[in-house]
Amino acid sequence: MEEAEETPNKWLVKEIGWFLIALAVLFVFIKVGLPLILGVESPLTVVTSSSMEPTYNKGDLLIVVKADPQKLKVGDVIVFNAPWSSKPVVHRIVRIENRGGVLRFYTKGDNNIVPDPGYRTPNDLYGVVIFHVPFVGQILDFTKTLVGRAIIISLIAFAFIYDYIKKRLEWESKKYTVKSEQRQDDLT
Repeated sequence: MEEAEETPNKWLVKEIGWFLIALAVLFVFIKVGLPLILGVESPLTVVTSSSMEPTYNKGDLLIVVKADPQKLKVGDVIVFNAPWSSKPVVHRIVRIENRGGVLRFYTKGDNNIVPDPGYRTPNDLYGVVIFHVPFVGQILDFTKTLVGRAIIISLIAFAFIYDYIKKRLEWESKKYTVKSEQRQDDLT
């Protein structure tokens, strides 16, 4: 039995299907897989201020893992909840105290003149920074804007349309060639 030839329309539906599956897998990996692997709810953090320059710049993407408070040391860069910020703060530990069995972490941004007010407790910690990727956070933040989303959707649509037209032209050319060969055979 001869296999039916795939038309450009069937090809496009199949490609969109595979794209959506890949997108779903990526989404699940980022929202479920990474948090499970790295042990923190939000393992990807974007630097939102210049307080950690030159170590980390605004827009850098940080990879954060769960931290055992007992193993943290002066010099570690941690991500924590602070009363003065609605977003997680990324600062360096400059002093650690153990008061009656309760750890207190004093922090400071590398680019700040004075340490942060007060101290952090283990309950304030999201995790410790293990890796950073320069500027990627700026791109991720841009994709959250209306313009960013419009550009991404446009680029994806353009890629599908371009591939579809290319596939359609190849298919039409092949179909024309086959018909032309059949006419030649009919004439002989």
